[in-house]
Amino acid sequence: MANNYLQQGKYEQALKQYEKSLGIQREAGDREGEGVTLNNIATIYYEQDKPSKAVKYHAQALAIQRELGNRAREANSCWNIGTTYYSMGELVKAEEYIALSVEIAEQINHPDLENDRKTLERVRAILKSRWRLWLYNKSRTLLNWLRAVRGVE
Repeated sequence: MANNYLQQGKYEQALKQYEKSLGIQREAGDREGEGVTLNNIATIYYEQDKPSKAVKYHAQALAIQRELGNRAREANSCWNIGTTYYSMGELVKAEEYIALSVEIAEQINHPDLENDRKTLERVRAILKSRWRLWLYNKSRTLLNWLRAVRGVE
């Protein structure tokens, strides 16, 4: 039922159902179900433009996937965290988690590997571009300071 609400964009109803499921899964010790539900809750928060909350829930899911040794779901959780950070403009963190996802995908021969690599390359290219811009601005600042110290226009 929660998945139907999610697909229909009825996020509050979906969230209530997922939270109820999460409580039951925790009580029953269903760690795998708990991890999946945490990712679903994170998706709701992402869709509601609450990326910080989404990261929090994805991180909880990641911890469970690692505990269970489920490499495919671990890669998925890393991917979700990375792309959420990307949407927040936190490219260094995005690159870290997307790179982890790609690394795991390579190890398990995940079917999305090539697309994931391309996304990682794009994130790294943006980071490199921003780094170059930062260096350029710093060098201009230094040059202007040196000119001022020497009295040169």
